[in-house]
Amino acid sequence: MNLMNFLVWIPFFLIIIFAGANLAYADQTVTTFRDDGNATIWDGKWSFVQEWKRTSYTDVNGLALRIGHDYNYLYILLDAVQQTSFSKNTDYGIVCITSSVSTEDYPAQDDYCFQVSLGSRDVITLQGGSPLGATNHFTKVQNDPKLIGVGGISDINDRYSTDLHPSYEFRIPIELVGRSDKYHLYIATYDTTNKYTTTWPENIDTAKFPNIPSPSQWGDVISPDKSIPEFPWPMVTLIVSFMSIFIINRKKWLP
Repeated sequence: MNLMNFLVWIPFFLIIIFAGANLAYADQTVTTFRDDGNATIWDGKWSFVQEWKRTSYTDVNGLALRIGHDYNYLYILLDAVQQTSFSKNTDYGIVCITSSVSTEDYPAQDDYCFQVSLGSRDVITLQGGSPLGATNHFTKVQNDPKLIGVGGISDINDRYSTDLHPSYEFRIPIELVGRSDKYHLYIATYDTTNKYTTTWPENIDTAKFPNIPSPSQWGDVISPDKSIPEFPWPMVTLIVSFMSIFIINRKKWLP
């Protein structure tokens, strides 16, 4: 193989490396950069046409999951479009997230859950690391002062349905959960009237609800544009090895 042919194959090798790094888990969604987070109206619903437009979208069995960030906060909307009956104070939405790339069976101290009831602005923050199985190994802790969570009822401005349904808005400080291009994520909404739970990932055993599933069952949310800086170590190792081989053999290809 001459030098020119070798260089032609480099892009294909890199595509394989990057694809392998991003497709390690079956359940995966994305976050994207938004520059209009400060315009969000924190009322628990899609309040105007552009409010959540600059975020990623994932359909979760009829629930619209929207995620975005602006380097300082993660913005998450759980828009329970399929839920047409609702009960204030007992219905709720929950977001669990960690920047840890490990898939431990029990939540660690860097695992957080944020829960808010329908019709409420009182967020409950749960932090992992508790030895008590009865509490799912989480402990209720004081809210970060920059944290926001609101549960509300949609109206005519909702992007997906004009029928009234619950929705939940969250603003999570990135400093609290850690800065990463890859997070483990679990979200759920609970419909008290029908005793029905919608989750992402969708393969969660809801018979155990409201138990929070093991972090090993959470999905992945990634930043494809690497807008929250991070570089996976396996990828670094592969690229360094690849370049080392290239340098060592370079003289063989040159005249």
